[in-house]
Amino acid sequence: MGKVLAERNHICVNGGGKNGCMGKMNDGCNDHGGIINAVIHEMFVLDGAEYLSAEGSSGRHSLIVTTGPNLKERKEKLVEGCDGIIVLPGGTGTFDELFEMVSEQTSSKFLIAAYDSMDGQAVPSKLVIAVSG
Repeated sequence: MGKVLAERNHICVNGGGKNGCMGKMNDGCNDHGGIINAVIHEMFVLDGAEYLSAEGSSGRHSLIVTTGPNLKERKEKLVEGCDGIIVLPGGTGTFDELFEMVSEQTSSKFLIAAYDSMDGQAVPSKLVIAVSG
């Protein structure tokens, strides 16, 4: 997924993790010359667990650290200026973010696509939500 985003000159905006699906996507984007904007709440900045503090990440990326008593600002920064959302496998936080984005999206055309595989051949799951106003 990261490779495709990089090859198509999209900026990869995500939670900035260096492990799991997010880490693999960031690796693919970084390895193919893409740009990563990692948006993370200050409470999750822990001992180098963020992708941009990982060895080998490029200086062309941005780490955006949000503050506040909850994750609202972080969620807003994740979708600020985006044209669509790609949802990768995750936990309850992923679903929280997904459904908040669906319920608050007001642009005229917007696509949310969910994927259930990150093995190099992303397979669309049954959840694809097109939001149009």
